[in-house]
Amino acid sequence: MNKVYDWFEERLEVQAIADDISRYSLPWDQVGFWACKIVTGVPAAVPIVGPPLVLVLRGGESVGQSTLTRFYSAHTFVLPLAAAVLMLTHFLMIRKQGISGPL
Repeated sequence: MNKVYDWFEERLEVQAIADDISRYSLPWDQVGFWACKIVTGVPAAVPIVGPPLVLVLRGGESVGQSTLTRFYSAHTFVLPLAAAVLMLTHFLMIRKQGISGPL
């Protein structure tokens, strides 16, 4: 059961990183634009699924208003909901298994 617990901890960390990345682009200045362009371009290196994933992240061929809308929606709705679900699952697992020892 410890592997499942570690898996949930890793998902919480990945979710926190995704939240930080989406927050970085929200001011939509030059720093946010280029950070968004770089972050959404990284998946292009993945064979086969990379280029379509870039199109989904950007909402088109280039970074623009649709990209900002997607990142804003992810930052305000999708990621907080995912965090709440993961934390609830995490707390339920702690409740079921108990705390391993004194901190």
